[in-house]
Amino acid sequence: AYDIDSITIAGISGLPVGYEYACNNMSCTIPGGEQACIEISGTTDTAGDYPLIISLSIYVNLAGTVLALPYNYADYTLTVQLTDGINTIVQNNTSLEQNLPNPFSEFTKIPFSVKEPTEVLFQVFNMVGESVYVQSLRAKEGDNTIDFYAEDLNSGIYLYSITTNGYTQTKRMLLRK
Repeated sequence: AYDIDSITIAGISGLPVGYEYACNNMSCTIPGGEQACIEISGTTDTAGDYPLIISLSIYVNLAGTVLALPYNYADYTLTVQLTDGINTIVQNNTSLEQNLPNPFSEFTKIPFSVKEPTEVLFQVFNMVGESVYVQSLRAKEGDNTIDFYAEDLNSGIYLYSITTNGYTQTKRMLLRK
């Protein structure tokens, strides 16, 4: 039961060759009470499961003195699957566009278009893959817009998708409150 002043990401071990990580802020330091993301990117020729160890320095406030406590978090595994190309290209006349504005604070518009009137499933997911919002709507032929209000969500990166006739498109948006 300590007050966390901040957490610094010191490094990630176990990444495959050709992969790197980046924090959503330059110093990789997250102030206490806030959330942050680590983006892992890269390419490799070796498929497999890569157990990751995230090395942290947790700074706690103990009676007015800030102490650094090292901590290794080992609950993540990166799974790399290799593909040998695109086997089939399916033409779909649905187009999902980037939300505007992005980043946004409480409200954003999500444009999309469909070739003919159809039912659309709109979903928003957090970065753990949990669905945090679902809406079913009837889209008209041509250009459409979804007005998305994020008053119940915390700051962070979210994925949004639309599904029509079994075809799903996904984009990323950033919520900053």
